[in-house]
Amino acid sequence: MTVFDDERAEVFAAFGPDKDMQLYDRGLRRRLPPMVDGDRRRVELAYSLLFSLPGTPVLFYGEEIGMGENLAAEGRQAVRTPMQWTPDKSGGFTAGEGVELPNPVVTGAFGPMKVNAHDQAHDPASPLGWMRTLIERYRETPELAWGDYRVPGLRGGRLLTDVFTGDTLKSAAAGLVDVVLDPYGYRWLRVNTPLDDPDRATAV
Repeated sequence: MTVFDDERAEVFAAFGPDKDMQLYDRGLRRRLPPMVDGDRRRVELAYSLLFSLPGTPVLFYGEEIGMGENLAAEGRQAVRTPMQWTPDKSGGFTAGEGVELPNPVVTGAFGPMKVNAHDQAHDPASPLGWMRTLIERYRETPELAWGDYRVPGLRGGRLLTDVFTGDTLKSAAAGLVDVVLDPYGYRWLRVNTPLDDPDRATAV
């Protein structure tokens, strides 16, 4: 995908204003959570969009728990820090004393004491718990990634089901649906519920 100079400048201004956050004058050496100041709403919206696009979504290790980067590392190594398995100072990457890690561990608000897989493993409200739910819904909704895209024409009184909550909306007589979203909100809606006709379900 081609990114034009004015678009790149806008991205840099929003997500990597410091020169140290940029790479080769054309990319960023950052992870998503620090780019949005750890705002879960914005992180979840971004991944909701990623998972609803055609094709296979790809996650870089650590994204499932909301890891950050360490800009003290050189170049792309800033995002190749040790996986944060536990809240230990090395992130559980090693228990050895005096062991030199391949890259420095993330520090501060996104370091292992605050962001790690161990603490999130059994918490459904954690970033890891939410990501598991997102992946489950993605696998249950193949029409999003692999279906043909078109603007659906709805009949009046047709039900749409939110695949995350199970809540339903009913289309008005003209086929229109009012959808209320919180700031940075998102919804995956199925025109048919699985009980209606699972083979003909479509998502919007």
